[in-house]
Amino acid sequence: MKQTKYHFNPLKMRPALCAYCRIPAGPYLSIRENTIYGACSKEHLELLREDNKLKRVAVVCEDGIDYAITQSKQTYLDIAKEKGTYVMHEWDRKDRELFLGRVVNEYMTWANEQARTGRIDKVIRDGSN
Repeated sequence: MKQTKYHFNPLKMRPALCAYCRIPAGPYLSIRENTIYGACSKEHLELLREDNKLKRVAVVCEDGIDYAITQSKQTYLDIAKEKGTYVMHEWDRKDRELFLGRVVNEYMTWANEQARTGRIDKVIRDGSN
């Protein structure tokens, strides 16, 4: 059996959203030439292979932003203390990526839970209350 070798790191370049419906992507990838599309299900993977996509635009929710800011505040304070400045553009790129990655991760945690349960008043973290 011949193994296909891709020239990308799936942990760094993996699509976060399904290219068909724009919900968080599952383990499915559609890879063609220079494009990589994520899919949330086998059905959507097949639709992507047929070049079908829904025309949706992502929206941001203020409650989700508030949640993300609150959850990532300690990371910001820790980096600012370590760097001796609260001015983010003076931080190393690695530290900015760490902080902004944390903010995005917290927002996606909130959005995933809201999408799963329909509730925006409570977000369950790591499967626990």
